[in-house]
Amino acid sequence: VVLRKQYVLGDFAKYAAEKFANQFAAIADLGIYDFADKSYMDDNQKTQRVHMLLIGHYHRTSGGPSVWAHATGTYIRYYSGAGIEVTPLVQDIHTSRVYYDPPFSLMGGAQNSSNTGRGMNDDRKRERAVVESAINVIFLMTGRLMRTMDLENPDLLRNFRTACKNFDRHLRMNTAADRALHE
Repeated sequence: VVLRKQYVLGDFAKYAAEKFANQFAAIADLGIYDFADKSYMDDNQKTQRVHMLLIGHYHRTSGGPSVWAHATGTYIRYYSGAGIEVTPLVQDIHTSRVYYDPPFSLMGGAQNSSNTGRGMNDDRKRERAVVESAINVIFLMTGRLMRTMDLENPDLLRNFRTACKNFDRHLRMNTAADRALHE
C-alpha cells in the first residue's frame, strides 16, 4: 500500500508564506475565476449538480466549447458545454484536447492556447500538473473542497509554486508592457 499525502488549504498557505508569498497573492484573487453550478450524468445515469470552474475550451487550440473543471480532492474531472448541463470528458482520451485559457494558461506557463502543442506531450503533461495544482487550491480557497490528495500529482506543492510564479511573471510582464505603452 502506497501512502498518499493529504493537503488542506493551510498547507498551501504556509508553504506559500515561507517561499513565495507575493506570487501567491496574485493567484489568490478569487475575483478572476468563473464558477457556476453545472449538471452532468454520472456513470450510474444519475444527474449530479456541482460547482465547476471555467478553465478553457475543448478540441481546438482556440474557440472550442467551454471546458469546466471539478476538483474532487482525488482527481480533477473535466466537462464540456455551454449551458447548465455539461458532458463529462473521458480522462486521457478527451482531456488531451483541453486547452487552458487565461488565467490558467498563464499559470501553466503559456500566454494562450496557440502556444500549446497538440496531444499530451511531456510539456502538456507538465502544464496540466501545474494547472491542476492551482485548480485544487482554488477549490480549497473557496471552501468547495476541504482537502486534496497528491494521488495524480505527486509534486502538488512544487507544482503549485510553479503556477504562482508563472502567473505572477505574466502579470508583471503585462504591467511593464502597459507602462511602456503609456509613456
